[in-house]
Amino acid sequence: MHLARADLLRALVALPAVTLPVALPAAAAAFQSDDKSFDFALPNGWTLGPESQRSDPNHLFRVTASRGKGASLEMLVDMAPGKRITSSSLGTPEEAAAKLLEQSPDSKLLSAAQVPGSVKGSAYYDIRLSQPGGGTRAVKYGVQQDRRYALSIVTSANAGDDVKAEVESILTSYNVFPVNMICISQSNAGSTPVAGSCY
Repeated sequence: MHLARADLLRALVALPAVTLPVALPAAAAAFQSDDKSFDFALPNGWTLGPESQRSDPNHLFRVTASRGKGASLEMLVDMAPGKRITSSSLGTPEEAAAKLLEQSPDSKLLSAAQVPGSVKGSAYYDIRLSQPGGGTRAVKYGVQQDRRYALSIVTSANAGDDVKAEVESILTSYNVFPVNMICISQSNAGSTPVAGSCY
């Protein structure tokens, strides 16, 4: 039996609502780099920084975002010209965490682990640190095509459970992808790749 479009829409509207077991943060938009090598979803209430993703001369990419005074995000993508960057070059999760602690000696290590990504076969380092004066910092490292991808989110000491849930949703949504050689060669030169060249 085939339903007319109008009949089908009325049937769908009449379906009973499904109650989710957990209230998930409402995603406002997904951010994707101009070469399609990484993305993440920002929940409602988060604001991207005004700077261009390629405006920092010290990094291949730098993206910032914030949730008022409750949390702040920084995404960095770096290369080491002439050197290979692999998961092993980061060391173990604990060794990667130790390097972070060298930069912030007043922080304390809460956890360091390798976690699977949502893309088949991918893995990331998930490191959690306490912040001086309260609050936490979560850093999620990814490595792909001789690049190091680092998503860092600092949550303030007075952040509510809603903000903490949003932070976890961003970390979960964050993915790194391999891109084709034409695309990455343009991107690594510091240019936004030509439309259609990245897939």
